[in-house]
Amino acid sequence: MAAVDVLTNNEHDFAGRCELCHTTADVTPGGPASLREASVIAGQCQQCHRVQPGTSHPVGMIVKAKLPEIFPLDESGRMTCLTCHRAHQPAKGEPLPSFLRRGTAGIELCSQCHAQAHEVAKRDQHALGFAAAHDKAEPATGTTVMGLDERSMACMSCHDDFGIGGQGGSNHPIGVPYPVGAGPRRDYHPKSRLPPAIRLFDGNLGCETCHSLYSNMDNYLVMSNRGSALCLTCHDK
Repeated sequence: MAAVDVLTNNEHDFAGRCELCHTTADVTPGGPASLREASVIAGQCQQCHRVQPGTSHPVGMIVKAKLPEIFPLDESGRMTCLTCHRAHQPAKGEPLPSFLRRGTAGIELCSQCHAQAHEVAKRDQHALGFAAAHDKAEPATGTTVMGLDERSMACMSCHDDFGIGGQGGSNHPIGVPYPVGAGPRRDYHPKSRLPPAIRLFDGNLGCETCHSLYSNMDNYLVMSNRGSALCLTCHDK
């Protein structure tokens, strides 16, 4: 399952329907995009593509850095799905993968914007380190060393003060299984009650159980921890 699942066989045929995404029906190919509000465009995309929570680059936020002209923002300067993706394939030449505005995904695409956003350098380091705008909605089965998933192993290349398998470290342990028999008497909520944002990796806790590279919250949390809300999502008390 991908982070953005295709729900229909839509082939992006928007002939005569420019106003769905643009503020004017008279759109010049290759000219100014005149994009409608980010929320409107996201609503159009999500009619056919299901975006999994916490697994994709956020949209709808104001972009302070100056981006290359090929990556348009809406009229309020907010990022939309169409900032990185086209709604149409180019009329000439080879089709672009995933309707990307540039033909190469990964670091080459991400660095077009993030390398210029110096005021958010820390976030850029994470974005460029993983170079993926859409993560897998469900982590691949199979863990690596000591019960850790591949993404957590990548995190530990820079962050290493974790209690792997519950041993040592000053942070929450990772690489340990979520209690199978969790319930009121075990001080954990059952796995069936965990929201989609709380992800397990082959049943184990990983860095991205509580964090997401795509989060706009402090410390990349998948949800607010105000009043210990994040903690109490798993812990009964």
